[in-house]
Amino acid sequence: MTLENTAKDADSFALTVKPACDQFITRFGPVAWKMDRGQLVIVSGKGELWRFEETDATTPTWHRVPEGRQPLSLVRQ
Repeated sequence: MTLENTAKDADSFALTVKPACDQFITRFGPVAWKMDRGQLVIVSGKGELWRFEETDATTPTWHRVPEGRQPLSLVRQ
């Protein structure tokens, strides 16, 4: 995924899913992102939310909270 710096709407920014992205992510259908109380929030086209907390400030790594059945981490590339 690429977190864009262009507005999606009044509350969030655009997000692009890269080709060949994992099916777990493409099924969720992310379309936007925002920050909320220190958490990174990914928003799907259906309005569902995935929340992530930063776990390592030296190498930005974000883990989904709650973790759920399938753990998911985001790492800046």
